[in-house]
Amino acid sequence: MVQIQLLMKKSLPALLLLLLLMSVPRPVTAQEASPTPEALQPTPAPTVPPVSPLPAVDGLTRPVQGEVLSGLVNLSGTASGAWDLAFAYPDDTSGTYFPLASSFQPITGDLLSNWDTSQVSDGEYRLRLRISTQEGSQEYYVNFQIRNDQPPTDTPTVTPTLLSPTPFQPLTFTPAPSATELPTATPTPLPPNPVILPPQEIAVNFGKGAAIVTALFAIFGLLLSLSRKLRA
Repeated sequence: MVQIQLLMKKSLPALLLLLLLMSVPRPVTAQEASPTPEALQPTPAPTVPPVSPLPAVDGLTRPVQGEVLSGLVNLSGTASGAWDLAFAYPDDTSGTYFPLASSFQPITGDLLSNWDTSQVSDGEYRLRLRISTQEGSQEYYVNFQIRNDQPPTDTPTVTPTLLSPTPFQPLTFTPAPSATELPTATPTPLPPNPVILPPQEIAVNFGKGAAIVTALFAIFGLLLSLSRKLRA
C-alpha cells in the first residue's frame, strides 16, 4: 500500500505535464486542414424521369363555337387519322355538306384549309371535321356565322363635350341703298305711213268710183232696152 502511494506521488507530476502539453494548441498544416480528394465524394443528382407529352386531342381549334367570320380565314384543328372538312346550313335537314379540304395524313394543331368566306352568302353555317381511323370514324361540329356585307364593328364610345356658351351679339341692320332715279326715255316719232291716204284723195277716189258705177248701170240699162226692142 505504501509503495502504491509512493508510485502515485512520483507519476503525478508527469501526468500533469502530459495533460498540459495536450491542452496547448499546435499549428495545423494545409495538407492536414484540406481533405483529400478521396474524402470528398460527389453526391449524384436525382434522376428526373422524362415527361411524355400529352397526346393531342382531335377536334377543331378555329373557328370556335359562335364565332363571326369574314374575308379569308384559316381553319385549323387536330386529326389523328384521315380527315375531311366540309360545311353546311344548320337548318338543312337533308344532310348536304359542301367539301372544303381533305387528307389521308394525320395533322396536329395545324392549318386545315384557307377559306374565302366572301364566296358564300352571309348567314348561319355549321362546320364538320370527320376523322377516320382503324377504330372507326368520329365527327366534330362547330356552328358559326359569316358576315361580309356588314362585318361586326366595335361601337365607338361617344364622350359628351361641354360647349362653352357663345356671348350674345346684337344684330346690325345695314340700310338698303337708295333707289337711283332712272332717266325718262323720250319716245322717237314714227315715220309717216305711206299707206294712209289724205281725206281729199279719198273723196276724189270715191267720186270716181261712183261715176264708174253710174256709167256701168246706164250701159246695162241701155243694153237691156235694146234687147227688148229686138224681141218685139
